Order: sequence, then C-alpha cells, then structure tokens
Amino acid sequence: MKKRLAGLLVGVGIVGVLATVYFTLPKQENKGELSEESTEITTLITDTLEGENISPLSSVNTFTLKNQKGTVEVYRQGNKWVVKNCENANVSQTVLDNIAALFTDLRIAEKLQNEGDISKFGFGETEALAEAVNEKGEHLSIHLGTNTVDGKYTYIYLNEDNKSIYTMADPFSRYLNYGIEDIVEKNFAKIEKKSITYLDIKRKGKDEMLVVFDPSNAVIQDFANTGGMTAMVMKKPLNEVVVYPDKLQQYILKNTEAMKVSSLVSPQPNNIADYGLEEPYMVIEMEDEEGTKLKVEVGDSVQLEDTDYRYVKVNEGISVFLMEQRYLQGFEDAYAPDIIQPFIALHIRRNVENIILEKGDEKYFVDFRAEGENKIFTDEEGVLRDNRNTYINDKKIEKKEFSDFYEAVVGLSFDDVVENAAPTGEPVGKITFKLTDGTTDTEEFYDYDTNFYRVKKGEDASFIIDKQDIQTLLTQAKELSKGNL
Repeated sequence: MKKRLAGLLVGVGIVGVLATVYFTLPKQENKGELSEESTEITTLITDTLEGENISPLSSVNTFTLKNQKGTVEVYRQGNKWVVKNCENANVSQTVLDNIAALFTDLRIAEKLQNEGDISKFGFGETEALAEAVNEKGEHLSIHLGTNTVDGKYTYIYLNEDNKSIYTMADPFSRYLNYGIEDIVEKNFAKIEKKSITYLDIKRKGKDEMLVVFDPSNAVIQDFANTGGMTAMVMKKPLNEVVVYPDKLQQYILKNTEAMKVSSLVSPQPNNIADYGLEEPYMVIEMEDEEGTKLKVEVGDSVQLEDTDYRYVKVNEGISVFLMEQRYLQGFEDAYAPDIIQPFIALHIRRNVENIILEKGDEKYFVDFRAEGENKIFTDEEGVLRDNRNTYINDKKIEKKEFSDFYEAVVGLSFDDVVENAAPTGEPVGKITFKLTDGTTDTEEFYDYDTNFYRVKKGEDASFIIDKQDIQTLLTQAKELSKGNL
C-alpha cells in the first residue's frame, strides 16, 4: 500500500512539473507557410501567452531596431508598415506586425534584481536596442543582452532601469535582433512544374522561348488524341510545335520547385545597372494552372565561396538578391530540340481534308473522300475511325499502300534547329495540309546547303531536314499516282 501511495505521489509530482513547464515556457507549433523561425515566433505571439506583460504601451506608431546587422527604422503609413529609406522595397508585413506586437505584449519569464555590473548579462557596447513610440509620443526602449546558459532566454532591461533585469524567450529576442535582410520579403510562391501553363524565357544572344498550354489548339488536340497525354505548344522560337511535358520538366524545369533566393544584396538599390539588371541577361516568366506567377530577372554572375550566383529581382520587386546559378541553369541552357516532338507536321488523318506536295514542276494532290460507307465514323467502342477513300492526283490508292505513304508524310522529322536567322529567297517546295476545320498548315522548304533544306517554323527559326527524305516522299507519291506501288 505504501509503495502504491509513493508511486501515486511521484506521478502527481511529475504532472505538477510538466504543468509548470507548460505554463512557463512559450508554446510552439507550426502554422501557415512562413519559414520555420517566422512560424515559431508568429505562433508564440498570436497564441495566448503565459507570463507577465511588462510593456507600458498599448499601441506602436514607429519602431527602430539597432543591432550588429545595422539600424532599421519603421513607421506606419496608412494600413501598412514602411521601412525608412526603403519605401519601395517589398517588406514582410507579417514580420513587421509581429515585431510591433512585442512592444505592446512584452511577456517575461523571470525578473532579476541587479545591484552589480550589468556587463555580466551582456549589456554594453555590443548590446542590441529596440525602441518604439506610440501616437501619443510615449516611448519604450528594450535593451538586449546575451542569452541564458541554456540558450532559451535573453536578458533584457527597459528604458534606463538596469536594476531590473528580465529574461525573455529567445524567439522573441531574435525578432528584435532582425536587420533589413530579415524584413525584406524573400519568399515567393512556388511554381508547380507538372501543371505549368506558361513559360517565357528571354536570353541575351539567343532566341526567345515561349511555351504555352492552350487546350483549344489543334496541334495539342492532335497530340492528346494520338499520344493520350496533355501537351504544350511552342510559339517561339519555333511556331506551333508540340512540346513534350516530361521533357520540359526534365531539361528546363528540373529545379523550378526548389528555386529560392539565397540572400539580400540591396533592399532598394540606387542603380540596378550595378548588378546587370538594367538590361537583364535573362528574364524568366512562368505561370501554373493554379494561377501562381513567377518572374525572375537575372543579372550579372558572382562567385562566393566556390558557389556560383546571379543577381536577381523577383516579381517586379525593386530589391536585389543572390540566387544560386543551379536554379537558373536549365532556363539558360533551354534548347528547343530537347523538348519538342521531332516531326515537321504531325496531323491525325481524320483531321485532314487534303494535302498538296509541291517541288519545282512536281505537284501531287492528296485527297480524302467520303464515299458511301467509306467515311469517318464512330465504332461500337465510341472511337472515331477514318475509312475514307484516298486519291493522289485523282488516282485511288489502296489503303495499305496509302497508310505507309501517309505515315512517311507526317513522320518527316528534322535533323537540327537553326535559330537567329530566317530563310531568305523563295521556297523550292512546300507541303500544305488543309484541315477539316478549315485551317491550313503549310511547310515551306528553302535551300540550306547541298544536303539539307530549311523549313521555316517561326519568325527567325527553322528546322533542318534531309533533302533525300523529301525526294523519297515525292518519288513515292509519283509511283502511287501511277499505280506502280
């Protein structure tokens, strides 16, 4: 019985200790999507806190932080906080709200009476100072010393009363030791690379790359119907070319979701040209299906401690940051052939009304005709089938032979891409697809060299295609129209 009673008393004692710890130490839990430190402190401030509030202020109009990071002066302008001399910088209102809250809700863990040298608490020349004034002109100064041995609390005293020393939870004091680099907004919404709908990359010395998702685009619809997957379409430097989503993610967007700035360089620079940002080396703009947008302007390169960085501005902000080169490399190296389908003009047969092949004196008219039962129909499984008769120069072609020929036409693939130079002169040949929706897709061939043609696929970009592939196609059309195949 005595053992059971002793055990019960020990249990009660443990509960009592735990309760004391719970009500003495500040509560910590994660909320929102701020950084770990911001989340921790925000939670402490917004939760109901235990401990005595020793602040004489009920509101704050201005406050100043002076510490080893420099001096930050903050004032209220309308419904937001503004940092003096950084009025145009994008500062975190959440962080500034939380700092201001410390001046009106200053919770302490313990009060100590001091009769000796205050330097033993870390006060002196290197101490930090946080000051606030309300609209009535009432003032509060918080002097911050060193941390307690266990690192959980910081020694402070108020105004000039250094006889009364208090301990304050370390997360609070860390906020009062913030500098401008902790206040300028460095976080930005992450782009979901698997649901990206818009990508624009402008680079010095290279063609612009523009890729969009447009479900109404016939090129994308064809690809989705044949490949069974959603695709994007390139608009620049190549026009109306299917982009493989997996290749886009692999080659260009591989580090998108990890993108972040490393540090603040200047909250409000006098001259952005000092960082190569007046005429950026590269500009990246992205948007995903959730409507999240990201714009990164990229300036000069710099190496620090064997790590390569670039100066950047984010989302039209004025502040200059450093971003690791590895996050930008995929965009810098973006190369159209890595991400696009390799075909000159890929069209589903049922979407084509006719095709015209021309080169010099040769011209072949490929016609799809619905005749009797030979038409486009939906089978028992709900799948559209193309059973139309096909003709080349009015010569009816057997289905097997024509299927091989059609696959050769839409299967024409390029060997390379040429950028920054549009074809000159007159085309030596062309292939024109007239589609059932009334639109046309014309691929024109220009001489490139002895062995290759250029096929214009954008304002200043072309596919390079083997001349022998075109000649083989024309020969096949000729033989089919004569009934020799």
